[in-house]
Amino acid sequence: MKRTARLPILVITAASTVAIVVLLSGCSGTTGGETTTSGATSTSLSTTTSTEAVTTTVTAAKLAWGATGTWQGVAITVGSPQVDPLPESVDTGDKVVYCEVKVINNSKDPLDYNGLDFTLYDTAHSEYDNTGLTSMPDFGEGTLNPGESVEGAVAFELPQGATPGGLEWQPETADTPLLIWGQP
Repeated sequence: MKRTARLPILVITAASTVAIVVLLSGCSGTTGGETTTSGATSTSLSTTTSTEAVTTTVTAAKLAWGATGTWQGVAITVGSPQVDPLPESVDTGDKVVYCEVKVINNSKDPLDYNGLDFTLYDTAHSEYDNTGLTSMPDFGEGTLNPGESVEGAVAFELPQGATPGGLEWQPETADTPLLIWGQP
């Protein structure tokens, strides 16, 4: 008996349809899981489907300094970078730059927040982690219940000649930054 080659067939079952909807529900649409922004310059969502896996790529919303970005009911506003005139301590030849951050939990679920979820990068694309060295009230960490808010400074130590280019927000639960303020 002669055998013939079989081509792979993409079969979408009820379970895979639910998985696709769950993957996309936090990224687009008009439901409570949408990503919206105020002052955004661009957002995008691309979905690639193959016979082996579903891949969803989300490009972070790019916002101007001072703009509010919203992700799954969480509103985050980031002020423009300021040089701290009285940082707690700083290496010779460095400066401390901070951004005022305000987060409002408008979702139905508690939100864990952390100042370490923010990363500053300069115009040369070098990245800096939050150091907490500012003399301003620190953003800190904790849990916000629905309807609660928190604000404070996230601070970064940069070389004197570095110019802040942008600030990314990537919560621990995300694989990539979700919101970016400043220059791309």
